[in-house]
Amino acid sequence: MKTRIAALWHSGCGVSRTKVIFDDESAYWMDSKVYDAIPLGTKATLEDYQKLGQVDKAEERDIYSNK
Repeated sequence: MKTRIAALWHSGCGVSRTKVIFDDESAYWMDSKVYDAIPLGTKATLEDYQKLGQVDKAEERDIYSNK
């Protein structure tokens, strides 16, 4: 089960999204509203986010990469 361990919000050109890193070192992009739907401090898995909206695999695990 992939559980979130870090996230960074990105915004540009009117689009607000969040890159989330999971404990298996994978990274996924999602709309910031999807990320914000699960409160901080609550254990959240990739599957939890996928139930709330679109989640796309990120090319780079680096939290600061925009890929």
